[in-house]
Amino acid sequence: MNRTFCLVLAFLIVLALPGAGLAQAKTATIYGYEKAEFVTGTVSISADGSLVMVRDLHSVYDQLIELHLSKGFDQAKGVMVGQILPGSAGNMSFDAPPATLPGMDTVLFVVPGWSVPVAVGLLR
Repeated sequence: MNRTFCLVLAFLIVLALPGAGLAQAKTATIYGYEKAEFVTGTVSISADGSLVMVRDLHSVYDQLIELHLSKGFDQAKGVMVGQILPGSAGNMSFDAPPATLPGMDTVLFVVPGWSVPVAVGLLR
């Protein structure tokens, strides 16, 4: 019984460590930057950080849109995850670039060459 108790205690200590245990998926609700309804949908990152999924995307823009993960709203501290072709809507997924998740808390939808994103979302 003493050995079992020690194993259970060790397991509980490992789970209590920051970043240990099961990873949880992150999700962001997307809002258009100019008007909330101009771009809508959700973005989810899989629990293991390997896949970025866009769900129920709707956009009034007919330009190519880049999907970025960023730290804060600073596009310079972000990384592009994928490109959404003009007229695309609905569900799509992208492979997440390696090591993008630590510190990334914002989703930005950017039209190349524009100074501000067309949509934003906070990962939680």
